[in-house]
Amino acid sequence: MVNGFPTPYISLPFSIVLLIQNLLTIIIIRRTPKLHTHANIVVASIAGGDIYLALVCITSGIVYLPGVRNTKLNNALLEASMCGAGYSSLLLSVSQLGLIAIDRYTYIVYPLYYMARITKRRIYKTIACFWLVGIVYGLVPLFVYRNASDYNICLITRPPFEYIAVPIVLYQVEVILIFVCYFIIARLAFQRKKASRVRQLGFNGGISSREAFITGRTAAWRSVKFFATMYGIFFACTYPAVLAILINSVDSFPLSVFVPLMFLFFMHSMFNFFAYLNMNKDFCLGFKHLFMRKIRNNRN
Repeated sequence: MVNGFPTPYISLPFSIVLLIQNLLTIIIIRRTPKLHTHANIVVASIAGGDIYLALVCITSGIVYLPGVRNTKLNNALLEASMCGAGYSSLLLSVSQLGLIAIDRYTYIVYPLYYMARITKRRIYKTIACFWLVGIVYGLVPLFVYRNASDYNICLITRPPFEYIAVPIVLYQVEVILIFVCYFIIARLAFQRKKASRVRQLGFNGGISSREAFITGRTAAWRSVKFFATMYGIFFACTYPAVLAILINSVDSFPLSVFVPLMFLFFMHSMFNFFAYLNMNKDFCLGFKHLFMRKIRNNRN
């Protein structure tokens, strides 16, 4: 209990739901060929980061249950792990959402450059770099701040300011970058009409070429709409928590407010799953096919 808030009883089932949702996201993207796009590969990577965070939260939820807490388990190690997992997850999520925004911006504004230079291999390399930085950053508390509890400092509620400065600053920079990318894309959507795009093909393209062009562009705008929604959910769920963390690092912040904001921080992953299911037809079909296959296997 934290100021009357039953943290272990909520964090444990909440983390299990997050784990299942993100596993489903990765499995569906993996098994649906139409979802093997650059942006969806990044979505799967973000889900992988959320799985790592969910596993640490599940462990924390079990350890802090009454009857288990204050045993011989190394709570200082767990606290440092939770701190590292939380901030490395923030670092990974915001960096990769920025990558998606740049990917969609380049695809819409500079399509020829995108087709020539942006390959899956480059996307994988970029994701690998993000993960390397995220893992190293997540391990820092285990080696540097592991003994913070000896000085009555809780790493989860009040991490060292120099440690949170990097993800907080990156968060602010990425928020501005993502907003600018989607603002330019939205302005472009209003400026360019479908008729003007068709005329750019000339009369030599043929009806089938025009239809293919319009279909491709329409799909691109739909993907932008979804990823802009995904970013909006992320911002709405994480910004209050980031602000609370920043305030709490320099001054006291009520735990009765701080803890619910931390749960709100994690809920962006849950909301994104349902947004993905509702707004992406291929993901929805992949979800249905996965469960239909499971039902058929059980019947056999």
